[in-house]
Amino acid sequence: MYLKTSIALTLALSTAAAASEREHDSHEHGVATLDVVIDGNAMLATLESPWANLVGFEHKPSTDEQRDAVAKAKALLEDGMLALGIDDAAGCTLQSAELNSSMAMDAHDEHGHDDEHDQDHGDESPHSKVSVNWAFSCENPDAMSALTPTLFDNFEGIETLSVQMAGPGGQSAQESTMGSATVNLSAVQ
Repeated sequence: MYLKTSIALTLALSTAAAASEREHDSHEHGVATLDVVIDGNAMLATLESPWANLVGFEHKPSTDEQRDAVAKAKALLEDGMLALGIDDAAGCTLQSAELNSSMAMDAHDEHGHDDEHDQDHGDESPHSKVSVNWAFSCENPDAMSALTPTLFDNFEGIETLSVQMAGPGGQSAQESTMGSATVNLSAVQ
């Protein structure tokens, strides 16, 4: 049953991500996109952002300071509970976090991943982006009426978070900013 739900959520999230990509086809610094799908006790979320929003540059890190900035950003992004600011009352547990990056890195990064495999080989653009897919299992998803992402606090380059949501109550979209970071989920509950 979990596999069937995961497949349905992945399809729904892919549809939402495609719509978001059409809207934000250009590479825009300061803007990140977040797609959230809630289905029963499962929640999937995908964040996409230019690397410049997260670490201030988009080229292969060339100094220890730049490599440290990328490592810190990756660690923060892999902690989906913190990144999205999920209310503890929902009883959510992070099931998986998958980070994909188009930033050229050393052949093997600090975690032993082969980043060449993660690159968008067909993209000749010097712009690098990161995409993070999170899967959560929530004991009490009805208690999750909002997300309070910490992205603005942790990544100064993010000025706007464009959010697409889908759930049992329908679909919705919202923009969040530093001054108004809360993502209201009530429209899709």
